[in-house]
Amino acid sequence: MRRGLVFAAFLVAGPVWAQGDDRDYLTAFLEDTLSGAGRQVTVTGFAGALSSKATIEQLTIADDQGIWITLNGVVLDWSRSALMSGEVEVSELSADEVIVARAPQAQASAIPSPEAPGFSLPELPVSINIARLAAKRIELGPGVLGQPVTGTLEASLQLAGGEGRAALDLIRTGDGPAGEIRLDASYANATRDLGLSLIAEEGAGGLVVGLLGIQGNPSARLEVAGQGPLADFSADIGLATDGAQRLQGRVTIRGEDGGYRLGADVAGNLAPILAPDLVDFFGSDVVLKLDAWRSGAGRIVVDRFDLAARALALTGQAEIAADGLPVRVDVTGTLAAPDGAPVAVPFAAETRVRRAEFRLTSKQGSADSWSGEIALDGLDRPEIGIARLAVKGSGRIGRSSVGISFGGSLSAEASGLAPRDPALAEALGRDVTGSLRLRMQEGSGALRLSDIRLAGAGLAASGALQIEGLDKALLTSGRLVVEAADLTRFSRLAGRSLGGAGRLEVTGSASGLSGFFDSEVAFAGTDLAMGQPEVDRLLAGPSRLKASIRRDETGTALRAFDLAAGGLLATAKGKLSSQGSDLSGTVNLADLSVLGPGYGGAVTLDGGFVGTPEDGRITLKGQGRSLRIGTREADRLLAGQSLLDLDLAVRSGVVQLRSARLGNPQLQATATGEITGAVRSIDLNARLANLGLIVPDLSGPLSVSGRATQDGRGYRLELSGSGPGQVAARVSGTVATSLGSADLAITGSGEAGIANLLISPRSVSGRVGYELRLAGPLALRSLSGRVTLSGGRIADPDLGLALQDVQAIGDLGGGALQLAATSGLSSGGRLQLDGRVRLDGRQEADLAIARNTAQGRGVGGNPGGGRDAVGIGPGDRAGRDSLCPGARLRARARDRCGTRGRVAPAWHHRRRPAFGRVQPDPRPHRHSGPSSGAVTGRPRAGRKPGAADRDRGRHRKRRHHQHGHRRGPGG
Repeated sequence: MRRGLVFAAFLVAGPVWAQGDDRDYLTAFLEDTLSGAGRQVTVTGFAGALSSKATIEQLTIADDQGIWITLNGVVLDWSRSALMSGEVEVSELSADEVIVARAPQAQASAIPSPEAPGFSLPELPVSINIARLAAKRIELGPGVLGQPVTGTLEASLQLAGGEGRAALDLIRTGDGPAGEIRLDASYANATRDLGLSLIAEEGAGGLVVGLLGIQGNPSARLEVAGQGPLADFSADIGLATDGAQRLQGRVTIRGEDGGYRLGADVAGNLAPILAPDLVDFFGSDVVLKLDAWRSGAGRIVVDRFDLAARALALTGQAEIAADGLPVRVDVTGTLAAPDGAPVAVPFAAETRVRRAEFRLTSKQGSADSWSGEIALDGLDRPEIGIARLAVKGSGRIGRSSVGISFGGSLSAEASGLAPRDPALAEALGRDVTGSLRLRMQEGSGALRLSDIRLAGAGLAASGALQIEGLDKALLTSGRLVVEAADLTRFSRLAGRSLGGAGRLEVTGSASGLSGFFDSEVAFAGTDLAMGQPEVDRLLAGPSRLKASIRRDETGTALRAFDLAAGGLLATAKGKLSSQGSDLSGTVNLADLSVLGPGYGGAVTLDGGFVGTPEDGRITLKGQGRSLRIGTREADRLLAGQSLLDLDLAVRSGVVQLRSARLGNPQLQATATGEITGAVRSIDLNARLANLGLIVPDLSGPLSVSGRATQDGRGYRLELSGSGPGQVAARVSGTVATSLGSADLAITGSGEAGIANLLISPRSVSGRVGYELRLAGPLALRSLSGRVTLSGGRIADPDLGLALQDVQAIGDLGGGALQLAATSGLSSGGRLQLDGRVRLDGRQEADLAIARNTAQGRGVGGNPGGGRDAVGIGPGDRAGRDSLCPGARLRARARDRCGTRGRVAPAWHHRRRPAFGRVQPDPRPHRHSGPSSGAVTGRPRAGRKPGAADRDRGRHRKRRHHQHGHRRGPGG
């Protein structure tokens, strides 16, 4: 209804400002003025601005989810002459219907605004008095109060000649339990008679009992009734559910010694309507008694105050002077169950206390002292448990020449901290102590906190603060220092391995209400660690950070930002604003060797951002000198001086490339972008002066050029490259916007030696050709086509084996490779390999291996194809010495990192025993003739033989000698 008053004010003010078309001007004024971020007001059918009765057919308010409130048939009966004095006299404000479909959607921004919103108390544009407020029909959706509700409202207020009367009748209609709230109140200055009658009742399952969670959802009735002069007034209070009285009593006011004495005596049994966990607290007998006197000058004397329940006893006396200064206070309280069991604390969700004691005393006189103490044992909440918490305080309170002053000191001790989160428990430790001094002076509007101390678990804090009043939006200013002797204990809380020590100092001021802050931040660290080797080396020793930041209604100003650590210097400054930001910064690392072995050189970067997150520009320029990152090939490419120049644009929140350049004596690369309508294109050109820097077998320049174009459907790629040794490649096709799928044709030829970057220390050489297509998700199963290798050579120094004159054809399709290959062995003879290898998650292979030994020499060079240095076959029952012509290998992956059986690891020589078993064909055979076998086992690449393997090797050696075998040159 408060919104309705504002609407009425604007409705009636319009005719004074403009005497033209009332509908056009005032409708636009109302909608534009009352609408705002996340709120859209629409007025339909406005009429009668120039008469004494204005009407609106419909008024709606919508948020981002749509209309949430609708007012139909609004009538405003008002006094135009009162407008001249800045007041609105409303005889009637009514509506045929008020429909609230749901609660309005709260507005929240994912990114904090760089501007502080400021603080102000709400103000209405004019003063409004309403004699009658009515709604023929009120409809609340189920999301407002938990169930659909309809009703009517009729209210009135009469104030004239020193007499006043107020009446309200709110009745629930339609489906659901009956309910009504009736208020009738009156007062006359002449007789000082006060009349009060309030009745609120509803049937079983009503709104109030449902919202309060009263068990059983009973019917309820609250009645307050009183009549008489203020010098001798009494009112009876009664609360009943299901017709049974639960709480009753009387409140009295009577004249005494030129003032009034207030008394209250209320008691009852609330257990039948309380939630089960609160019954133990209140029990079956709750009593409230009050006996207080207020003088005509405003002095208050509380002679007796008692509140008693099963687990609570609170009693006390007090005397407050007319100026608000306590003259005498003595209040004590105990919270504990008679049986000593933990007590559920009312109105503090899921909080239990085994015992709590409270005492506050104050006495005016020569000492003007006050003291207080709170002690809690066995505090238990879902997120934390505390064995004991004690807070003590003492000080002075009195009058001074400038007004009332209040001051003192507080100390607190918490022991037996037990957070449920193990990471938080490790960070906080078991005990925490704290203390501070406080002072407040009347008229200053500020609370001063000094000598702040907090200590626990290797963490210490100190400082001083001043908190201003509400008129200054609770502006807090001062200085805080936090020191951590060992950051290791915060590792689990941060989710990474931390280390070192640090000191944080913050000075300045801030307001949580307005969002304003103006602060200086300084951090000094020693031997900091974050669980990343390069960063940890950089932070070894001392490091420091300083920043100066201010946020107000104009934006956020970064006056200075300086970071220094391990030779790293970084600076930044500028301003952030919704209207436009301007930031710049530098990074300078004089010696990359601080990052660890393999790193070296120096790097300097300058960057900046101008504009807004929706429309801006990002620039980055830098240079490196003799850079090294620990990779031999990359270090060769980065030798000398490297220059970087990057220019990016931000359009509609999307980062776009304008231009980019990377250059040094070895590598030159440029990229430029352009935008034509909704199409963005990037042209790329790169040239490597000598491919031999990374592939020693190939010397000469390598060039890559092409274009990438993006539109609403995805990316179009057209790339080509050429280099030494007739290296040529071409990629063309499209990639989806999500980067999850593509349709690309990949063709070309080149030298297999490029793969040596990935398979070292193994090596491969030869001529490679490929004609492939990637159609579908970016996965191997989407790749099809053919790859060929001719005149190839494959060597593995660990195996002591080289394959030469390799001729291979591989057909890709359906996530598998159909392979056909022949090669010569460096020790003589030839191999033939045929079969299928799955490249998906199953990683299965079915390969047939054949060896031609027609020359009469084994692989190892022995006559008759006897003992081979490398092989799989029946020449040895353990599969140690010979390679079977016609062997067949079937293998299945144990996981993504290896297979249960594969060709290479099963080959054996004297430096690497085979980890497979050979099951010989039972048919007769000769070493020089064809033979076959099956291979099973768990080969593990790179595994060193253990003791069991050495024992097996010695056993096999004895058996070889027993059978008359001799080791060949390869053995």
